Amino acid sequence: MLTAGCGDTPGNPAARATPDRPSTTATGARCDGVSFRDVLGRPPAYGARELRRFPARQHACRAMWLPHLERWFVPQSLALDGQTAWVSGYTWHPDVADRACRLVRVRLDTGTVLADQGRLVGAPGDRKPTFCRHGGGLVQDGHGLWIAEKERLWLVDPAHVGTRRQSVLRVWGIRKPIFGSTAVLRGDRIGLVHFRTTPRSRITWFRIEDLLAPGVLDLEGVRREPTQVAPVATARVPGSAQGLAYRPGHDGLLVSAYRRGCGVIISADGTTIDVMPGIEDFEFTRDKRLWVLSESSSRVYQRKVGPLTPMLTEYDADKVMALPRGDHCHRS
Repeated sequence: MLTAGCGDTPGNPAARATPDRPSTTATGARCDGVSFRDVLGRPPAYGARELRRFPARQHACRAMWLPHLERWFVPQSLALDGQTAWVSGYTWHPDVADRACRLVRVRLDTGTVLADQGRLVGAPGDRKPTFCRHGGGLVQDGHGLWIAEKERLWLVDPAHVGTRRQSVLRVWGIRKPIFGSTAVLRGDRIGLVHFRTTPRSRITWFRIEDLLAPGVLDLEGVRREPTQVAPVATARVPGSAQGLAYRPGHDGLLVSAYRRGCGVIISADGTTIDVMPGIEDFEFTRDKRLWVLSESSSRVYQRKVGPLTPMLTEYDADKVMALPRGDHCHRS
């Protein structure tokens, strides 16, 4: 692990690890670790001015803070869009159970906020309007941004996010035994996984064409009415799934989860790779980069002053996925 840079402050610059041939990003960022002062954006006012040690940090290329941290924003899911990223999450309140979604778009090279919307409102068909909660799953395709929560699936027009125009295109209800917590796209299908603290959970696949058919209002286990759509496939996945992704050039669905107090990525063969605390979602790029979204520096999780973790971090994908398996989070 990076040693002389894991607890650095702005007045004590990090001595970076220097691999023989350090990789770089398209913008020239070296993938050999980041210090606190390297992180883009405005750091939260709470927490110590240092970064926590964690297994993948020595392979970080760049990192950033997200907005609204002092306002209790908790990021949950990530969708890359060229040189920008969409992040969904919720605003946490200690006395409110229904936590409204927030949707933010940032530039990956500067951390600049390009779009920001703190509430999404809509309704399936002519039902009573409601608002998006939690924002645990976020994916993007040619139809727009898909946001999954426990009991609803939302389709949002990215061009209208943060404007005066209605950004919500459609809303579907998700009915038992189907639940949504996180989501992934594969070809013409969207897969939903319910967060369960059990060894195993299930992913439920729906055809996007079926969802977009006129009059469809609900995702059901079995289609009994014309307003319902049923899954086309299901499969087992590891439990406690926080995020889902496919790695270009590799087979099998990857899952992010919590294990032994650390955020991990679980590969298709069951290998568990310790990455960073608070991992919620992750996404690979075709130029062998890995972007990871973490919630551990959110105000709700910073009850005590201590080292922070960047909210959004870019890594050398090959090096992170080659990290040794096992419990390295507390020995880094």
